[in-house]
Amino acid sequence: ERLQRHLHFLLPEFAASPRQIKPNAGSLFRFILDPLLPTLAIPAVGSVLAVLFPSWADFTYSIVWMSMFPCLWFLTVRLLDFFSSGIGRQGDMFTLRYSSGSQLHTVILPKSRISQVVLRQSPIQAFYRRCDLLVYSVSEKKTCHHIRNLDVAQVMEIFDCNEKNAVT
Repeated sequence: ERLQRHLHFLLPEFAASPRQIKPNAGSLFRFILDPLLPTLAIPAVGSVLAVLFPSWADFTYSIVWMSMFPCLWFLTVRLLDFFSSGIGRQGDMFTLRYSSGSQLHTVILPKSRISQVVLRQSPIQAFYRRCDLLVYSVSEKKTCHHIRNLDVAQVMEIFDCNEKNAVT
């Protein structure tokens, strides 16, 4: 909160806007599937190894516990991403909230810095009229911002797109 207040004094034109588009509640599994698989698989593999090699059981369990910390961190980040990701717009300024790897990002972009907007859909997302949004921005280097599982119609509306010039 303090950082946002200080940034507002330094760059008043770069104020974060509230989320206007966010993932639906049914997409929680899509957010946590990647970190959930290793979080469940590592203890299972560790238990099998402890049974197969009982003299190494203590060592195996300690390795399992150490390897669980990054998995649980990634799961926590993805849960926070689910509850915070989305898009907001105020005039020609877009606020993108998403996660990449194990970090949460909030990016404020003027429309002039957006070079490409891509809507990407899996067959399941197409059935539910959802999409992943890829926003390419240009500043010092070209950067891709990936926001998961948003409503197609809302995304097209916020970026002033129509069906003819959209890439899906």
